Amino acid sequence: MNVSIGFCITMISLHLIFPLLGIENHSGKNSIITGYLTVLSIIRNYVIRRFFVRIRKRRE
Repeated sequence: MNVSIGFCITMISLHLIFPLLGIENHSGKNSIITGYLTVLSIIRNYVIRRFFVRIRKRRE
């Protein structure tokens, strides 16, 4: 659920900010950028979660 909400927020944000920056707004381009950012977010969350699990195991 978290990922799908983030995906939607990013798509909407790109549609709003690109025109302000003078960048052409294409749905295909926005989908690629949003997909890339979503994958980065999933990887980041996984790495952070593993990091804190490792810290907790060392303290036990």
